Amino acid sequence: PAESPAVTADVTVDLPIFLVAGVTAAQATATIDHALAAYLAGRNPAAPLTVASLLDAIRNEAQFAAVRAETVVTVEDAGGLFQQLSDGAGSYTPTANETVQKAALNISVKEGAV
Repeated sequence: PAESPAVTADVTVDLPIFLVAGVTAAQATATIDHALAAYLAGRNPAAPLTVASLLDAIRNEAQFAAVRAETVVTVEDAGGLFQQLSDGAGSYTPTANETVQKAALNISVKEGAV
């Protein structure tokens, strides 16, 4: 049988965070963006995308704390279907021929201390 054509799923992450004192939003964003790219690249049929595993992958307690309950991940698959994930609700399992990539990372810095 012929191989299925490669497809892409686009992921948008809405991530509220609290910054550790002395850390700028730009520093935290750079750290999160790098960790998110590595995390998404590792998604496959055996390693689905979930909010919990994403937050574990980007965790950096020296810079920020994510607001887990308010984090939302939206996945748009190659067919244009959307799926919204939140902590403890939902997962996205890519197909073997599917690449999961970042469409947008929307970080909102909350007032207060970690």
